Amino acid sequence: MKYLDEFVSKEPTLADNYRVRAEARDERELDKNLADYDQAIRLRPDDAGFRFARAALLERKGNFAGAIADYDRAVQIDPKDAKALYLRGTAKSSKGDRTGAADIAAAKALDPDVGK
Repeated sequence: MKYLDEFVSKEPTLADNYRVRAEARDERELDKNLADYDQAIRLRPDDAGFRFARAALLERKGNFAGAIADYDRAVQIDPKDAKALYLRGTAKSSKGDRTGAADIAAAKALDPDVGK
């Protein structure tokens, strides 16, 4: 991690550096990984991959509202992204929101294999 930290500090404006560090870090370090994805998203707000990764971390922390917000943004970026719709639907369902089923159905209409 020391080398990755140095690498990020030398190139702090490259969003992918933060993603690489978050992916390399122990997955139990949720807050540090979230901070890296927060920075990556600040640098490249329309990257759906960053949104998916941060949303998954937020869900692990029980922050379904934050995860849904990231999935919402991913759907805004690409309304036909079945993965974004499906993940937003599962996050909504986990939160107890019954509208999640509509997102899941819309995702499966776009891609019957989504979620498998």
